[in-house]
Amino acid sequence: MKISRWSKVDNRWYLAVRCVKCAAPIFFALDHGDGVEDRNSPPPEKLVLTCSLASCGLRSDYTSAAIMRLQKEPAMGTAPSETVSAG
Repeated sequence: MKISRWSKVDNRWYLAVRCVKCAAPIFFALDHGDGVEDRNSPPPEKLVLTCSLASCGLRSDYTSAAIMRLQKEPAMGTAPSETVSAG
């Protein structure tokens, strides 16, 4: 039986914003452009998100916030890769 070795690290890119209270990233969608900025994408009409940190939990309107493209940080490793685009 052959067992292939595959990475358990999530290498996908996500769209995210920074929480206005604690500055933690709030991931809200997969980035199908794999981190490459697409200037032809229309901005969201309304983007209301809740911070996922239990110590924060702020729900706020991020419609005009800068949208970032991030890779999730591994449990043990370096800071996430980041690309910022104006929202």
